[in-house]
Amino acid sequence: MDGIHEYLQHAQQELLHCALQDWWQRHSVSLGKEIPERRFLDFFARAALLSGNTRLLDFMLARGANANHTDGGVPLIFFALTPISRNGFSCLPLLKSLIAAGANVNGTNPVGGLTPLMAAINANAVPHAVLLLDAGADPWHASEVLGMNAIEYAAALNAPVFLELMRESY
Repeated sequence: MDGIHEYLQHAQQELLHCALQDWWQRHSVSLGKEIPERRFLDFFARAALLSGNTRLLDFMLARGANANHTDGGVPLIFFALTPISRNGFSCLPLLKSLIAAGANVNGTNPVGGLTPLMAAINANAVPHAVLLLDAGADPWHASEVLGMNAIEYAAALNAPVFLELMRESY
């Protein structure tokens, strides 16, 4: 049964990607320029994040979607900071795409007050934390909402693996 579910999920992602790519090409060509409102790109980038479609995310980012777009106050990077999404796909490739497109690895989620590194710690997402640290995430950067940095946050959660990662990164 899992094989059928995975096949259907993959087919749905491919259909979404093809439909949006076709829509984009038809509309940008008919206008003779890029669509002036970035909100369409940002919306489709978020849809790609929520569906786990790295190809679609890369497509939207390449056309000008804002890697630092906030959706209801939540920066897009926070949608890619769990090891496995609710839909069962790995978020690591999505995070790599956002970082490559210039996502702020030290920003704060105004809803929960976490930095991306803190969110990775909270989700026990070790590979995500490594990627964030390699991309310049500062473990000393304090969340204004929580009043602590990622090191203090990892200590409070008793997460020695993350404390060691951050120690090695400095």
